[in-house]
Amino acid sequence: MTGNTIHGSAILLGTKGVLIEGDSGSGKSTLATALLRDWSSRGYFTRWVCDDQLSIKLGRNSVTAHAVQTIAGKAEQRHVGIVDVPYVASARLDLIVSLVAEEKLERMPDALYHPDLPDLPILHLPRVQTAINVALVTARLEQET
Repeated sequence: MTGNTIHGSAILLGTKGVLIEGDSGSGKSTLATALLRDWSSRGYFTRWVCDDQLSIKLGRNSVTAHAVQTIAGKAEQRHVGIVDVPYVASARLDLIVSLVAEEKLERMPDALYHPDLPDLPILHLPRVQTAINVALVTARLEQET
């Protein structure tokens, strides 16, 4: 996962970086857009880092998501196409959100950290359930503040 271009979306919500991963069609861009709108409406600084593909780099005490230059400042809006979006070139990650099929979710998951990035918390959420996922991601980020 590290040092390579990976499939996912990364956003900055206030000072919190969030990586959203999942299969194609799982709602990554939709969830990212909804989170950005929600946090922005509450007065937080929000930006895309990158949509669809990004680079992950390990630092001494952090994991950073970097925009892929060829698609920086672009995001997919389903049924609309590719649109220009405000973005930052990179953000330190505080949380990974993994969108998975609901039947694969555990009621009380053991894995609270990403297997490849053990210092980075992971939140497994159901695919394509944007409203509840916005609330769950927000609650998780706010509890860490």
